[in-house]
Amino acid sequence: MLYALDVALGFIFLKKRQAWLTLFDRKVQTGFTLVEILIVFSVASTLLGIGIGSYVTYNKVQQFEQSAVNALHLINQARSNSLSVVKRITDQDGNVVECVPASKKFLGYNVIQASSNTFELWFECENGMGNPPQSSRVKELILQGDVRIDPSSTCIAARYEPLTARPLDSTYDLATSSYGYLTTPCNYIITDGTRTKTIQIDLGGNASLLP
Repeated sequence: MLYALDVALGFIFLKKRQAWLTLFDRKVQTGFTLVEILIVFSVASTLLGIGIGSYVTYNKVQQFEQSAVNALHLINQARSNSLSVVKRITDQDGNVVECVPASKKFLGYNVIQASSNTFELWFECENGMGNPPQSSRVKELILQGDVRIDPSSTCIAARYEPLTARPLDSTYDLATSSYGYLTTPCNYIITDGTRTKTIQIDLGGNASLLP
């Protein structure tokens, strides 16, 4: 009888062990199906695409906004330096720029459009009666990314008279070694092909950034 009891208990234990192993095996083998994996990858790809697109758009807007602000600051620097009669300055390459000899008449600072995406700040002195002015480049500003200066801009240069900072035109009188005064407000239009901002220079020499 004890033998029969041992056999019965062994059989029950074996069945219980097999059932437990089967359940454990099922749990271990439980995972994602191919369809579920494809869905997850599809959603992740979509979200990633949206994120990259948003970042690119944001980056372009930032480049545009910063380029317009930098151009305005360069023009204001020309006005400020002319108003303060800064006759000696260090350019972006570390060279000292001044009128040589010092007796030459200081003509002020100006900002010109050097190319479709570049502004330059220049320092000017007279160069003797009957000669064009002596000009030295102080700083170059290259607009970021796809930002450009629109061809419809009306400013030829943002030029300022020393001490008064009155805006000057680009007509240089060789007989008097001087420029005439600006008679009509002008502007620089900054664009990236989608957005535009206008830097307006009024007859008082004030530069402002318009939407």
